This record gives sequence, C-alpha cells and structure tokens, in this order.
Amino acid sequence: FNSNEFYGEVEKEISRSSHLIQILVDEFGFIRFNEHILKKMNEGVNVEFIVVSSNIKKSINLVNCAKKIIDFEGSVYFVNDSEIFSEKDFFGIFDKSYLISKKNKNLNVLNEELFRQKNSLFESLSTKKNRLNLLSGDISATFSSDKTIVNKNEDFKLTWNVKNAHEISIDNNIGV
Repeated sequence: FNSNEFYGEVEKEISRSSHLIQILVDEFGFIRFNEHILKKMNEGVNVEFIVVSSNIKKSINLVNCAKKIIDFEGSVYFVNDSEIFSEKDFFGIFDKSYLISKKNKNLNVLNEELFRQKNSLFESLSTKKNRLNLLSGDISATFSSDKTIVNKNEDFKLTWNVKNAHEISIDNNIGV
C-alpha cells in the first residue's frame, strides 16, 4: 500500500470492526484515526494503539488524542524505536481476524504466518512499560509577559501556567 491507500483501508476496517481494533502506527496515523476510533469506542469496540516514534518527544496533540482514547478505556502505548519507525511497516489487526499491513508483504510468507508475526509484534510492544498513563483533562499551556514589546537585551518577566502535563521544559536560548 502507499500511504493514502493504507490509511483509507484502515479507516474502512475501523468502521467494520465489532469488538477489537489493534493498530501500530506513527503519530500522524494515530492522530488521523482518532475520530474514527472514538466513534467505534462509543459503540463498545475495544481499542489498543501502539504509537511508534524515533524519539521520546510527544506532541500536545498526540497526548490530547491519547487522553481521549484512554478516557474511553482504550489503551495507548508509546514506543521509541528508530528501527521500527524507519521501516514504516505500520499495520492494523481487526477483530483478531483481519490484518492490513502498510509494507508490501513478503511473498514467501503465508497470510496466516504474517498475521501471527504481526500479532506477536503487537503483543511484545504493548507492555506495561510502554503504556501511556495520563493525568485527567487536556494539556493546556498559557504564557504571559509584563511587556508587549521587548527590545534587544531588554529584561522582561515571562510567566506561564501548564495544566495536566507530566513534564515541561523551557529552553532559555530561544531567540538567541
């Protein structure tokens, strides 16, 4: 599949699923599927997502989408693995009986064997250590300054308030 075909096929299968959806994808795919997944969760379908990344950073958008799924009692796992990420072999398993894989499958591998391989990979990555545990509510950040215009080398006071984040950091070299 090319990217658009893969995402379109997964969206079709999401709508057809009746009891379990398991998807391994990058942040883009996770955010893209979020609304479709939430609709199915409203119908009682169980959902497990593995989001694969090449680094440990998580965007606010990713965390907020994950929070919605977790609030509906779905599971979201975050895996920092450059090798899996660079392969782009994303896939979805639907109702434990149907597989969609983005990467062209090896023609020497039977469909049943490929299904077992993907299911085994999913199970090995969906561990407690990879599970996202989030605080209640969306993450929000507000910033304010005591001045609206600041000249070069002029001091000013910057304040911020962050809610529902596990961690925050500010780089003091911004604008240097």
